[in-house]
Amino acid sequence: MLAPASMAGAQGTKSPAPTVPATYRQLGRGKLPIVPFMEIGATDGLFLRNAGMPVYGVTGIFYDVDDVRAHGKDERIGVAEFNEGLEFAYRLVKAVASPAR
Repeated sequence: MLAPASMAGAQGTKSPAPTVPATYRQLGRGKLPIVPFMEIGATDGLFLRNAGMPVYGVTGIFYDVDDVRAHGKDERIGVAEFNEGLEFAYRLVKAVASPAR
């Protein structure tokens, strides 16, 4: 039998919330506001939430708001934006997975 999931921020765990702005700052994006929003569409996080685990969706991909090509015939992002998003994801996972200080 599985033990109950612990909530982020509970004793012995670390909430990822303060890690996101710190990771953005490492990439030189620290002056941008961090604004939570509700993502529309499906997510695999449904299964984790139903098991009592908190789920956070975060993106590190910046794109031109006037050139959104999501789910179109020519869906794409720039190479630099892809690489920056990859570096952001790597640093964020590394920070969240590190032991609480």
